Amino acid sequence: MAIKIKGLLEVISLDRITQVLLDAFIDSSPKLLKVFPNDYTRKNALEMTLRYYGQYDMYYGKAYTLDEDVFEVALLLESNNVNTSKRRCLNARCYSYEYQEIKVKMPVEERKKRLKLFAELKKLEKKIPVPKEYLYLDYIGVAKDKQGEGRGSRLMEEICDYADAEGLPVILFTSSIKTKKFYGKFNFTEVESLISEEFGFTYICLMREPGSA
Repeated sequence: MAIKIKGLLEVISLDRITQVLLDAFIDSSPKLLKVFPNDYTRKNALEMTLRYYGQYDMYYGKAYTLDEDVFEVALLLESNNVNTSKRRCLNARCYSYEYQEIKVKMPVEERKKRLKLFAELKKLEKKIPVPKEYLYLDYIGVAKDKQGEGRGSRLMEEICDYADAEGLPVILFTSSIKTKKFYGKFNFTEVESLISEEFGFTYICLMREPGSA
Protein backbone atom coordinates (compact mmCIF):
# COMPACT_ATOMS: atom_id res chain seq x y z
CA MET A 1 0.00 0.00 0.00
CA ALA A 2 1.36 3.40 -0.98
CA ILE A 3 2.36 5.84 1.76
CA LYS A 4 -0.32 8.46 2.34
CA ILE A 5 -0.03 10.84 5.30
CA LYS A 6 -3.09 13.09 5.31
CA GLY A 7 -1.66 15.63 7.76
CA LEU A 8 1.27 16.48 5.49
CA LEU A 9 1.75 18.05 2.07
CA GLU A 10 3.51 16.07 -0.64
CA VAL A 11 6.55 17.74 -2.23
CA ILE A 12 6.95 17.28 -5.98
CA SER A 13 9.88 19.63 -6.61
CA LEU A 14 13.24 17.84 -6.48
CA ASP A 15 14.99 21.21 -6.64
CA ARG A 16 13.25 22.33 -3.45
CA ILE A 17 13.92 19.02 -1.68
CA THR A 18 17.59 19.27 -2.59
CA GLN A 19 17.81 22.90 -1.50
CA VAL A 20 16.29 22.26 1.95
CA LEU A 21 18.28 19.12 2.73
CA LEU A 22 21.53 20.54 1.39
CA ASP A 23 21.11 23.52 3.70
CA ALA A 24 20.23 21.23 6.62
CA PHE A 25 23.12 18.78 6.29
CA ILE A 26 26.06 20.53 4.62
CA ASP A 27 27.81 21.44 7.90
CA SER A 28 26.11 19.13 10.39
CA SER A 29 26.68 15.56 9.18
CA PRO A 30 29.63 13.88 10.97
CA LYS A 31 29.76 11.28 8.23
CA LEU A 32 30.09 13.84 5.42
CA LEU A 33 32.53 16.01 7.36
CA LYS A 34 34.72 12.96 7.94
CA VAL A 35 34.69 11.76 4.33
CA PHE A 36 34.68 15.15 2.56
CA PRO A 37 36.49 17.77 4.70
CA ASN A 38 36.73 20.15 1.72
CA ASP A 39 33.64 22.40 1.61
CA TYR A 40 33.35 22.50 -2.19
CA THR A 41 33.72 18.73 -2.62
CA ARG A 42 31.32 18.04 0.25
CA LYS A 43 28.66 20.27 -1.29
CA ASN A 44 28.93 18.55 -4.67
CA ALA A 45 28.93 15.07 -3.14
CA LEU A 46 25.90 15.86 -1.01
CA GLU A 47 23.96 17.51 -3.83
CA MET A 48 24.61 14.53 -6.13
CA THR A 49 23.39 12.19 -3.42
CA LEU A 50 20.26 14.21 -2.64
CA ARG A 51 19.31 14.48 -6.30
CA TYR A 52 19.83 10.75 -6.82
CA TYR A 53 18.01 9.49 -3.73
CA GLY A 54 15.49 12.32 -3.75
CA GLN A 55 14.39 11.26 -7.22
CA TYR A 56 14.31 7.61 -6.17
CA ASP A 57 12.30 8.29 -3.01
CA MET A 58 9.79 10.50 -4.83
CA TYR A 59 9.25 7.76 -7.45
CA TYR A 60 8.98 4.76 -5.12
CA GLY A 61 7.90 6.50 -1.92
CA LYS A 62 6.90 10.00 -0.83
CA ALA A 63 8.44 13.35 0.05
CA TYR A 64 6.52 15.36 2.63
CA THR A 65 6.54 18.81 4.22
CA LEU A 66 4.29 20.71 6.63
CA ASP A 67 2.98 23.37 4.27
CA GLU A 68 3.48 25.12 0.93
CA ASP A 69 6.51 27.08 2.17
CA VAL A 70 8.55 23.81 2.20
CA PHE A 71 11.06 24.73 4.90
CA GLU A 72 11.29 21.08 6.03
CA VAL A 73 11.34 17.78 4.14
CA ALA A 74 11.02 14.09 4.98
CA LEU A 75 11.67 11.32 2.44
CA LEU A 76 9.95 8.01 3.15
CA LEU A 77 9.94 4.52 1.65
CA GLU A 78 8.14 1.30 2.44
CA SER A 79 10.51 -1.58 3.22
CA ASN A 80 9.88 -3.39 -0.09
CA ASN A 81 11.29 -0.37 -1.95
CA VAL A 82 14.38 0.26 0.19
CA ASN A 83 16.81 -1.88 -1.81
CA THR A 84 17.91 -0.07 -4.97
CA SER A 85 19.04 -1.56 -8.28
CA LYS A 86 20.32 -0.07 -11.51
CA ARG A 87 17.05 -0.87 -13.24
CA ARG A 88 14.97 0.72 -10.50
CA CYS A 89 17.13 3.84 -10.53
CA LEU A 90 16.87 4.12 -14.32
CA ASN A 91 13.08 3.79 -14.06
CA ALA A 92 13.05 6.60 -11.48
CA ARG A 93 15.38 8.75 -13.65
CA CYS A 94 17.90 9.14 -10.85
CA TYR A 95 20.70 9.94 -13.32
CA SER A 96 19.24 13.30 -14.27
CA TYR A 97 20.92 16.06 -16.23
CA GLU A 98 21.43 18.02 -13.02
CA TYR A 99 22.99 14.97 -11.35
CA GLN A 100 25.38 14.47 -14.28
CA GLU A 101 26.22 18.17 -14.36
CA ILE A 102 27.37 18.10 -10.74
CA LYS A 103 29.22 14.82 -11.28
CA VAL A 104 31.56 16.30 -13.90
CA LYS A 105 32.56 19.05 -11.45
CA MET A 106 34.04 16.49 -9.06
CA PRO A 107 37.60 15.16 -9.47
CA VAL A 108 37.72 11.47 -10.35
CA GLU A 109 39.26 10.53 -6.99
CA GLU A 110 36.47 12.28 -5.10
CA ARG A 111 33.86 10.50 -7.21
CA LYS A 112 35.51 7.19 -6.34
CA LYS A 113 35.50 8.15 -2.67
CA ARG A 114 31.76 8.87 -2.84
CA LEU A 115 31.10 5.44 -4.38
CA LYS A 116 33.24 3.83 -1.68
CA LEU A 117 31.19 5.63 0.94
CA PHE A 118 27.91 4.22 -0.34
CA ALA A 119 29.40 0.75 -0.72
CA GLU A 120 30.50 1.00 2.91
CA LEU A 121 27.02 2.12 4.03
CA LYS A 122 25.39 -0.82 2.26
CA LYS A 123 27.88 -3.21 3.85
CA LEU A 124 27.14 -1.82 7.31
CA GLU A 125 23.37 -1.91 6.78
CA LYS A 126 23.48 -5.60 5.81
CA LYS A 127 24.92 -6.38 9.24
CA ILE A 128 21.91 -4.90 11.04
CA PRO A 129 18.79 -7.03 11.64
CA VAL A 130 15.57 -5.26 10.65
CA PRO A 131 11.91 -6.37 10.52
CA LYS A 132 10.43 -7.65 7.27
CA GLU A 133 8.00 -4.73 7.01
CA TYR A 134 8.72 -1.20 8.15
CA LEU A 135 8.60 2.48 7.18
CA TYR A 136 12.03 3.76 6.22
CA LEU A 137 12.85 7.38 6.98
CA ASP A 138 15.57 8.03 4.41
CA TYR A 139 16.02 11.77 5.08
CA ILE A 140 14.47 14.41 7.30
CA GLY A 141 15.78 17.96 7.56
CA VAL A 142 14.85 21.57 8.22
CA ALA A 143 16.31 24.61 6.44
CA LYS A 144 19.01 26.15 8.64
CA ASP A 145 17.29 29.49 9.31
CA LYS A 146 14.06 27.71 10.31
CA GLN A 147 15.62 25.27 12.77
CA GLY A 148 14.55 25.60 16.40
CA GLU A 149 10.93 26.42 15.50
CA GLY A 150 9.61 22.90 16.12
CA ARG A 151 9.16 22.11 12.44
CA GLY A 152 11.15 18.88 12.57
CA SER A 153 9.20 17.72 15.62
CA ARG A 154 5.85 18.42 13.96
CA LEU A 155 6.96 16.50 10.88
CA MET A 156 8.10 13.55 13.01
CA GLU A 157 4.83 13.52 14.97
CA GLU A 158 2.81 13.14 11.77
CA ILE A 159 5.13 10.38 10.51
CA CYS A 160 4.93 8.49 13.81
CA ASP A 161 1.13 8.83 13.94
CA TYR A 162 0.90 7.39 10.43
CA ALA A 163 3.26 4.51 11.28
CA ASP A 164 1.21 3.73 14.41
CA ALA A 165 -2.00 3.66 12.38
CA GLU A 166 -0.39 1.27 9.88
CA GLY A 167 1.19 -0.86 12.61
CA LEU A 168 4.66 -0.29 11.19
CA PRO A 169 7.99 0.29 12.93
CA VAL A 170 10.02 3.25 11.65
CA ILE A 171 13.70 2.71 10.85
CA LEU A 172 16.42 5.25 10.10
CA PHE A 173 20.20 5.56 10.09
CA THR A 174 22.27 8.42 11.47
CA SER A 175 25.89 9.25 12.19
CA SER A 176 25.05 12.11 14.56
CA ILE A 177 24.71 11.83 18.35
CA LYS A 178 22.78 15.13 18.32
CA THR A 179 20.10 13.77 15.99
CA LYS A 180 20.01 10.51 17.96
CA LYS A 181 18.89 12.56 20.98
CA PHE A 182 16.22 14.25 18.82
CA TYR A 183 14.81 10.88 17.70
CA GLY A 184 14.87 9.68 21.28
CA LYS A 185 12.06 12.16 22.01
CA PHE A 186 9.88 10.06 19.69
CA ASN A 187 10.85 6.76 21.36
CA PHE A 188 13.38 5.63 18.79
CA THR A 189 15.86 3.20 20.32
CA GLU A 190 19.23 2.02 19.08
CA VAL A 191 19.23 -1.26 17.17
CA GLU A 192 22.96 -1.28 16.56
CA SER A 193 25.93 1.07 16.30
CA LEU A 194 28.76 0.21 13.89
CA ILE A 195 32.05 1.84 12.96
CA SER A 196 32.99 2.34 9.31
CA GLU A 197 36.25 0.47 8.67
CA GLU A 198 36.86 2.54 5.54
CA PHE A 199 36.24 6.04 6.92
CA GLY A 200 35.99 5.79 10.71
CA PHE A 201 32.55 7.34 11.31
CA THR A 202 29.89 5.83 13.59
CA TYR A 203 26.75 4.54 11.86
CA ILE A 204 23.71 4.08 14.08
CA CYS A 205 20.46 2.28 13.25
CA LEU A 206 17.44 3.53 15.21
CA MET A 207 13.96 2.01 15.32
CA ARG A 208 10.62 3.07 16.73
CA GLU A 209 8.09 0.36 17.44
CA PRO A 210 4.45 1.12 16.51
CA GLY A 211 2.41 2.52 19.35
CA SER A 212 5.43 3.47 21.45
CA ALA A 213 4.08 6.90 22.41
